[in-house]
Amino acid sequence: MKKLSRALSITCALAITTSAVSAQSIWYVNQAGPAGGDGASWTTPFRTLRSALNIAVSGDQVWVAAAVYSVRDGSLADPRAAEFFVKPGLQLYGGFAGNESSVAQRAGLFNTTVLSGDLGVLGDPSDNAYHIVRTWGAATIDGFAIVDANAIDTGVPAGAIFCDIGSVGGQPPLFQGSGLTLRNCTVAHNSSTRGAALYGQLANLKVSLCTFENNTAIGIGGAVSLQTSVARFDLCTFRRNHAGSHGGAVHLASIPLTPSGRPRVEFFNCLFHDNDAGGSGGVAYFGGSQFSSGNGAFTNCTLALNQAGVQGGAICAVTTTPTKARAYLENSIVWSNRAPTDADLGGTQWVWYSIAPGQTGTGVLAAAPHFVSLSQRNFRLRPNSLAIDAGSNALQGLDPLDVDGDGMLLEFSPFDLDLQPRLSGSVIDMGAFEF
Repeated sequence: MKKLSRALSITCALAITTSAVSAQSIWYVNQAGPAGGDGASWTTPFRTLRSALNIAVSGDQVWVAAAVYSVRDGSLADPRAAEFFVKPGLQLYGGFAGNESSVAQRAGLFNTTVLSGDLGVLGDPSDNAYHIVRTWGAATIDGFAIVDANAIDTGVPAGAIFCDIGSVGGQPPLFQGSGLTLRNCTVAHNSSTRGAALYGQLANLKVSLCTFENNTAIGIGGAVSLQTSVARFDLCTFRRNHAGSHGGAVHLASIPLTPSGRPRVEFFNCLFHDNDAGGSGGVAYFGGSQFSSGNGAFTNCTLALNQAGVQGGAICAVTTTPTKARAYLENSIVWSNRAPTDADLGGTQWVWYSIAPGQTGTGVLAAAPHFVSLSQRNFRLRPNSLAIDAGSNALQGLDPLDVDGDGMLLEFSPFDLDLQPRLSGSVIDMGAFEF
């Protein structure tokens, strides 16, 4: 398995956010446990994740100790069709040392609790599993590295995490797909036709404290592809993802705006760098259709050093489809991206209180953001940056994913990408990092 670069530095204290989850049963998994365990405790754990997933039911929790867990399933005629199915209502937590008594006590071993699709000849992606995790309905996956899926030769538009369509009783049609909560995860070194790291259709996704890196789609959406979905991404990093066509990191064909005029897919306090697309949208490609609009919003995000082969080195929002796409940028920094046409932003953009060359609007600047070091990918702000105290507090956004674990969902977004206070002075800064 390829060596993972380190994901966001997340303190164990942040794991407290999951401690309030109530479960009917807890199933324990530790690859180093004794043979024949019943999964009822850390002293008698299951040795395979599949054993726990087979027996767990809605409302249960599965606690997984750090190790590499192969998706291999010897019962299948096609070994590459193996996958971990996370049932609706199941909460899957990784990162344990193997002696904790609560989720809040996790050792934080998220990057070494690995769900791997590397089958057959190790290091040869041609025989890797098509997918690693499949979900539908409301499920939680928290504290894993999810790596080495390869669905390029299948024609199926999904890679490592496949949010399949399913009906959830009692929910309106808008939310009848996956209600996946993804947290404290690194999704890396996956490949597919589209959405190599995460693919959702009719999905309702809540993603926080995650890193998407080195994923490749031969089509659109190098890391993420969402079809007619609702999604919120908080405190996430997208780097070195690639799409052969459009949307180096993200492809959206989302549903119309909310009644209040907000896009249904939003990114808050996220960093996008060194993503690339052979076509348009080095970071993101918003493509509309007869039924979807491709609207998406970036709030307090930094998009830098991305590139596209045609248009929109950072974002391309298509305007030629029946329902036109549009990108919204607020309190963000778009800088030093490359493309033959529209080096930073292509298509239709609405921009407020951001550094975005070539754009106009309230609070929009074209001045250099003065990162600490562009060449070293340190996108924090120097003391002389005009991005400091140049955002809009009114656009800060709330905390519906409860990233600080205090149970308050209607407070303002509490953290920047360094997990420091998002508002350190009287006025919020632009970009993913508060000075």
